Amino acid sequence: MPVFPGLFEKISLMRNDEPGFLLDMAGTQGFRALCTAHKLGIFECLDPHPQTVKEVASRLNLDPRGTGLLLEALEALGYLELNGDRYCNSKIAKKWLLKGSPSSFSAALPLYSSLLFEFSELLEYTIREGKPHFTLHEWLSRKDDEVCVSEKLFLSPTQIPVEEILDKISLQTSSGNLLEISSSRGFYSRELCRRYPELRAVVLESPLSGLENEIVTDEFSDRISIYHGNCLNSLPEQAFDVVLIFNVLHRNSDSTNESLVDNVKNALNPGGNLIILDQLGDQSTGPAAKAFTRLQALNLFNASGGQIYTFSEISFWLEKAGFVDISRKKLSAAPLLGLIFALKPGVDE
Repeated sequence: MPVFPGLFEKISLMRNDEPGFLLDMAGTQGFRALCTAHKLGIFECLDPHPQTVKEVASRLNLDPRGTGLLLEALEALGYLELNGDRYCNSKIAKKWLLKGSPSSFSAALPLYSSLLFEFSELLEYTIREGKPHFTLHEWLSRKDDEVCVSEKLFLSPTQIPVEEILDKISLQTSSGNLLEISSSRGFYSRELCRRYPELRAVVLESPLSGLENEIVTDEFSDRISIYHGNCLNSLPEQAFDVVLIFNVLHRNSDSTNESLVDNVKNALNPGGNLIILDQLGDQSTGPAAKAFTRLQALNLFNASGGQIYTFSEISFWLEKAGFVDISRKKLSAAPLLGLIFALKPGVDE
C-alpha cells in the first residue's frame, strides 16, 4: 500500500515543514520490501494459516531477525495483519498477491521489480540523448526466464476488461476483413470471430507485436491468418473493412504514430473503420491517477521512445491522415484506457 500520511503529517507536508520526497522514498522502499517478500515466498507461506516470525523463518529457511523486520514493515504497509504474535495476509495480499487469486499480479512482480530497480537507472541517459540507450525488449533479452515470462503475462489481455471492450465494438456486419495490429497476437481477432460468424482476420506479426508468445489461431485456423511484416512499411496488400491498433501507440514516438495511422488508412476500404485501444493521458480522474499516468509516460519514453498520448493528440494524427467521425468511448473497468473510433471516408465523400 502507498504510505498515507496522517492528519498532522499532511498539515506538516502542506506547510512544507517536512520534505515531501520522503513519502516517495518510503514508497520505493515499500515496493522493494513487497518484491523481496514475494521472491522469498512470504505471502504463500502465510496462506491460509497465520504464523509467528519463527515459524515463517523456519519454513522458508530465513534468518529470524531479518524475517521479523520484513514482516513488521509489511504489516505497517498494510500487506499483512498482526494478531497477537501471528501474522496473516491482509485482504490486499489475498486478492492481488497470492498466486491462486484470479486477480493476482504475482506473476508480473519480477518484471515490475526489474523495471523499477534496474532498467530505470538508464533514464538519465535517455533524457540526455532523447532516445533509449537500448529498448526494454533488448534489455529483457539479457534477463532470466522469470522476468521474461512475467513480461509475456504482463502483455497479455488477462488484466484488460475484454468483455467491455468487445461490447463497445459494434461491427456493422458479421462478414468482412479485419486486420489486427496489437501486442496480444491474435487474441482480439479470435474473440471477434466468435461474435461475428463470417468475419475473417489477419494478424500482423511484427516487431511491434511483443514477445514471441503463441499466436491465437488454432480455433479459427480457417478464418484467421498470419502476415509477417511491419505496420510501418509493409502492411498486407489486401484492403480491410476494420483495422485494430491495440496497445501499440504508447510504444512509439508521435512521428512514428503519424506514419502508422497514415499507412493504416491506405489499407482500409472506403468507409472502413479504424479502432484504437490505448492508455490515454487525459483520462486521469484524481491526483494518484494523474501521477501514475505521467510516471508511466516517462517509463515508456525510457523503454521505447514512446509515451502516453492524449485523445487530442491521437485525433490530430487521424484528422491529418484524412479520417472523419472521430470519437472515443471510456472503459468503466479500466479508467485509464480508452477506445477511439475513426472512419475512412467513402468514395462519394
